[in-house]
Amino acid sequence: MCDSCKDIHSGYKSRTEADEILKEIDQIYKFLIPPDFPHHVHLFNKSTNAKNSKYYIVNPSGVYRTGDMLHVYVETYDYLGQKRTVGGDFFRVRIFNNDLNAGATGMVTDFKNGSYLMTFPLYWEGKIFISIKLIHSCEDISILSKLREKYPRKIDYLGYFFDKKFHETAVCRYNLSSSGPLCDFYDKNSGVEWMCEKPRTLGCENFRYLETQYHKNYLLNSEEEKFLDRRNIGIKLTPEGPSSIMVQKGNPNIRVSKCQREPLRRLNSSGFVLNRTWVSSICQGKIFTVPDRATQCMKGKKIFLIGDSTIRQWFEYFVKYMPTLKKVNVGQHLWYSKHLAVDFTNDIFLQWTSHGLPWQSPGPIVPFELPSAAGQINNIYGGQEFVIVICAGAHFTPYPLRLYLATLITIRNALRKLLGRNPETTVVLKTTNNRHPDENVGFYSDWLAYEINRAFMAVFSGMNVGLVDAWDITVAYNSWILHPEELVVRNEIDLFLSFVCPHM
Repeated sequence: MCDSCKDIHSGYKSRTEADEILKEIDQIYKFLIPPDFPHHVHLFNKSTNAKNSKYYIVNPSGVYRTGDMLHVYVETYDYLGQKRTVGGDFFRVRIFNNDLNAGATGMVTDFKNGSYLMTFPLYWEGKIFISIKLIHSCEDISILSKLREKYPRKIDYLGYFFDKKFHETAVCRYNLSSSGPLCDFYDKNSGVEWMCEKPRTLGCENFRYLETQYHKNYLLNSEEEKFLDRRNIGIKLTPEGPSSIMVQKGNPNIRVSKCQREPLRRLNSSGFVLNRTWVSSICQGKIFTVPDRATQCMKGKKIFLIGDSTIRQWFEYFVKYMPTLKKVNVGQHLWYSKHLAVDFTNDIFLQWTSHGLPWQSPGPIVPFELPSAAGQINNIYGGQEFVIVICAGAHFTPYPLRLYLATLITIRNALRKLLGRNPETTVVLKTTNNRHPDENVGFYSDWLAYEINRAFMAVFSGMNVGLVDAWDITVAYNSWILHPEELVVRNEIDLFLSFVCPHM
């Protein structure tokens, strides 16, 4: 941990590399800030209306077999019933069969003229139903992009400084600029400097904790408010013709290779759900629902789970279902503090820690209980018995993308050093899952999470890692919960352990 009680002045780290990666991402995905539409009085009525928009199955009377692709064509219309002539809308697309407890995601091709092509791999036999939901129109996304990039202070922190019974508060945030002295309280390994203004009377050594402050420091006119109304999010499109097909047995399109670490690459689909079980199309996933089987896989392993509360769910699942794994009291009882469990008989070490700031939480936040992910990785020597899991994204959606990239770059560089000194170390990445839109759509929209995932994949592209694509998994399960149900968590863990023990 760096010196946390030192008065400092401006002198922030360069974000050159983050800017370069941002340009690379834009070249690949073309997803930086969309046009800033003039939000005049009647614009909402000219935005995409899901109820007026239609989708068509291409070749609906054709013969479909497993291994084929289903193509669905979408035409969008506005609230006035007029055909849209621009693209950029954000959809959630899925095929499913509730009787088979089956589901899978699809790929969206945007023709930039109001028309889209949804492509679905056909994984299972039987009837397949189509679900296409409009999450955000391109005008919504323009507003969300503006809020993300031009109003970075939607979430700040208030720092509390104490001396006996006397206390003072001060504004805290990342890369804070001030004409007065500042208190640096965060690990420099994070790649982003978090700091507080120095209180008027007390010194930096009197700093104790932070509290999250939510600001609506941006103004939306009444028309813009309509775009971010939750009632307009997740509306189904109407089918023009059949909304389902029958699939016959055909050629399998599932790879049979074992789940081994390989260079990370972009995926259009990473698998599907069938009989409530996730079936990976990346590799041959295993099932570890029997505790003894999971114990044998984890035997002799030191597993470090670094990330947010969705990866902490993995820790909680392991402790609940593996009777030989016992939690250890490490001193603090804060829900974001280090969680540790051990199995001395089988030499299993399991630890969850947060990825560091930014972190949104009710009540006091002690930043010294939030060491940066990069700093933690730098303290791990690595080796065949070491397993590192990284999941960072959900807490970053309110902030500019460059902050997230700067954090990811330090994590990536730390992982490169770790794999350089010990290439036998197992590294698994977990993407951010989707969530139901809450009242703070401008903070936590699914589109913001989707963009976070695309940045995540771009930064770690080419690294020799395993991947648990939580976005693909949660959409396939039709999960809308920030913390998915136990069934989803169990299937994520099965895939994770398949990378740890590919030969079991």
